[in-house]
Amino acid sequence: MAGPLPYSFHTFLLSSVAVIWSFGSSIDLMLFCILGIIRHWGAFQEFFDLYINPATVIDLVKPGACLFVFLRIYRYCLALLQESTETDEFPVKPMFFPSRTSHTRLFPKKHSFSYSYLMVGIPVGWKGSLGGMLSVDDEKGNSPWYFRLFSLGLGNAWYVVNGDDYLDRGHVDGGLKGKLEQYLQSQVCILLPATSQN
Repeated sequence: MAGPLPYSFHTFLLSSVAVIWSFGSSIDLMLFCILGIIRHWGAFQEFFDLYINPATVIDLVKPGACLFVFLRIYRYCLALLQESTETDEFPVKPMFFPSRTSHTRLFPKKHSFSYSYLMVGIPVGWKGSLGGMLSVDDEKGNSPWYFRLFSLGLGNAWYVVNGDDYLDRGHVDGGLKGKLEQYLQSQVCILLPATSQN
């Protein structure tokens, strides 16, 4: 049976949490707590057995879990019912394309595989959402995941395209269209000197 934790450990724990909270992120703090519980599992289990009644914990967690699941389903339904952004000024609309890729290798050992995936076609310059299924350069995706998880507002679309994740690194004000224009201009500058030498 493990004894109580020494005073120096409590001081170390509180100072470590304060340093991580000041200079680290919430993920660092969560990992520190999880690893601390694993490291001192005997003392944690003894504390849990002495002071916490499992039946009470289960009775408290059940309504919270049910409420959380209900709110997630409600947000999901709200997202599907939201109005789509207008696409009238574009000649085509955003579309999903079910696709499949396969690979076969004959040497040094015969091997093959195949899998399906989903591609999306987006008109250049279009921003917005399409009925909760697709969103492009949507601003509400910028908040941290734990805020979005417990938010009562509309959830993200199923398929989210963020211009910052494509082409060059970093943020461009025009979103995906701005990134594409910047990339094409950089390619024209590279190609012009090569063609003028011929």
